[in-house]
Formats: sequence, structure tokens, C-alpha cells
Amino acid sequence: MSDKRTNGLGWFFSSPYLIYAVIFFLVPLVSSVYLACTNWNLISPEYDFMGLKNFMKAMKRPDVFAAFINTFKFMALFIPISLGLSMLVAVIVNSLPKFRGLYLVGFFLPYLASGVISSLIAKGILSYNSAFNVFLREKWGLDIDWLGSPCLV
Repeated sequence: MSDKRTNGLGWFFSSPYLIYAVIFFLVPLVSSVYLACTNWNLISPEYDFMGLKNFMKAMKRPDVFAAFINTFKFMALFIPISLGLSMLVAVIVNSLPKFRGLYLVGFFLPYLASGVISSLIAKGILSYNSAFNVFLREKWGLDIDWLGSPCLV
């Protein structure tokens, strides 16, 4: 295939993610930053563009400063306690050879199961006779064996 067609197919197959990212990430991010720089009550049609004055005013408020301090206190307590308890559990599990294997299987089984299920779903979607590949063959004449060929033919 030509590079132009390959690039077009790449953009085509990437377009659902790109459209999703623009609609649900980029547009809300830009609009929320813009709204944060205005003085608007979300009802009236008029608003004043304030720029960074809203942020400067917020940093001078004592309740915003208190929120930062509370968050810092929570992190200063929670992170060392959770890290210490995690290390304690790891040392206890490592010192008990009888239950070590059972604990490790119970701990890692959810991680392994999700990977196995994801790979089975991907295999089902990308198999040669899946509905996705039948659609590609019928509509665009693309005969791609995703799981059988290491390169596009």
C-alpha cells in the first residue's frame, strides 16, 4: 500500500479516540479554564472577563489556604501510614511460606483475570471472521488478517 493510504487508514482507525478526547477532554478543559477567568453567574447573558484576578483573589482567601493545609496534613499522615502498613503486610506474607503462595494467587488473580479477559475480547474483535473484519471487507475491500500476518498486505 502507498504511504498516503496507510496514513489515511491510521488516522481513520485513530479517529474514534481522537474525537472522544476532543469532545470529553479538550473542550471541557478549555471551557472550564475560560469560565474560571470570567465573572459570570452562569445565568445572565453578560459576563466580565477577569483574567487571572479570580485566581489571585482565591489565593488570598483563608478558606482556600486552609484547604491546602488540610490536604497537606492528610497526605503527610496517610502516605506514611499506608506505606508502613503495606510494608508490614509484605514482610508478614514473605515470612509465612505456608500461606505465601495462596496469598500471592489471591492478590494477583484480579490483575491476571482482567488482562486475560481484555486479550480475549481483543482476539474476538480482531479475528479474521469477526463482525469488524467482515465489515471492513464488505465496505472498504480491506482484507486484513490482524492476528495471522505480521504486516499489512
